[in-house]
Amino acid sequence: MTHKKIMILGGGQLARMMAMEAFKLGWTPYILSNSHEDPAAQVSLEWVHWDGQDPEPLKYVASLVDHIFFESEFIDPDLIKDILGEEQNKCSPSLELMKEFRDRQTQKQSFLDHDLPSSKLHNTEASVLKSLIEQNKKLVLKKRLFGYDGYGTFFLNSQDDLDSIKESLDSYICEEHIAFTHELAVTYFCFQSQISRLPLVETHQRDSRCLWVKGPSSFENLESFKDLDTKLRAFLKTKKYHGAITFELFLTSDSKLLINELAPRVHNSAHYSLDALPLNQFKAHILCHENFNTPETLSCAEDFAMVNLLGTGESPQNINSFSDTHLHWYAKSENRKGRKMGHLTLLGDDQEKCLELGLKLIGEPIS
Repeated sequence: MTHKKIMILGGGQLARMMAMEAFKLGWTPYILSNSHEDPAAQVSLEWVHWDGQDPEPLKYVASLVDHIFFESEFIDPDLIKDILGEEQNKCSPSLELMKEFRDRQTQKQSFLDHDLPSSKLHNTEASVLKSLIEQNKKLVLKKRLFGYDGYGTFFLNSQDDLDSIKESLDSYICEEHIAFTHELAVTYFCFQSQISRLPLVETHQRDSRCLWVKGPSSFENLESFKDLDTKLRAFLKTKKYHGAITFELFLTSDSKLLINELAPRVHNSAHYSLDALPLNQFKAHILCHENFNTPETLSCAEDFAMVNLLGTGESPQNINSFSDTHLHWYAKSENRKGRKMGHLTLLGDDQEKCLELGLKLIGEPIS
C-alpha cells in the first residue's frame, strides 16, 4: 500500500470516521470544514478552513491530494466543478453522479429509467395535488435538495396540509405513501472492477431519525431481494459508480421491496461494519480506486445491533460499557435534541439480544 493523500469535504462524524480509517492505511487526510471544533477536524492535523464557497482553499488542497471525497450531498457539484477544473477527476463519486443523486427528482427518475422498484411519482402542480387529495390518495412531499432525518418531508392528507407549504412546489417531489412493514438498508462498495455488498439490515426510525440497526436480516432470503440485488449491481455498473452507496428500502406486507432513496456516500445504517466486519464502509469508500479484491457479499461471523446515541438537549448521559459493546463518540460540541452524538455496536449470537442490551444501555424502551 503506497502513501496517499485525500481530501474530505465536510467535518462531521462521517468525515471523522473516514479520516481515522485513512490514518490506519498510512494515508494523510485533509479535512476542509468551517470550524476547527468539527468532529473530523479534531482527528487530523491537516485541517483547512473552508466556508463552502471560497475557491482558494479548495484549489490548493486539491492540487496536493490523490482523491477527493464528500461527507454529504449538500455541497453543490457545479460549484466544485467550476473551481476544480481538471482536478474534478479526483472526486468519488464523480461530480456528475453527485449532481444526479443529490436531487431527489433526478434520483427518482434514474430509478424509473433503470426499472428499479420505487413508489409512484406524481406531478407537483397544485391542481394535480388537489385532485389526488380529493381522491383520498396518501401523498408525501419531499424536498428535492437538503432533506435528511425527516427535514423537508411533509405528509399530504388534506387541502390544509397543501396550503401550509409556503415554498414553491417545484422544490419538492411528490410520492405516494407506502404502507410498509419493515424498513431495510443495504450498502454496496464499487471498486475499480467489482461490486461488493454488506449484509441487508433492518433499521428503525424515531421522529424520522435512525434509532437502531440490526442484522444480518433474514429478508436476504426473499426472492424480491435477490432480484433487487441483481438489478442494483447492474445499475451501479451502468453508472460506473465508485465508492460506498446505500439504498434505503421499504418492505411491504406482500413481500415486495421498494427503494425509498439512496445516499451516494457512507451511511449511518452501515456504521456497525466498523466492528462487525474486517472491511468497514469507511475503509472501503476511500479504497474505491484501488485494486482491492473482495467477495460479492461480505458476511458476518456474528449477529449485531447498532444503536444511535441521540442528543437530548441536556448534558450527555453516561453510557455503561461492556466487553462486547463498542462505543463510538463523535465529540460534537453541541448536544442538540435528536442530534447524532455517537453510536454503540453490539456483537453476539442473537441480534435481538444485542438490540435489547443496546437499548437498555441508553435507557430506551424495547419496542
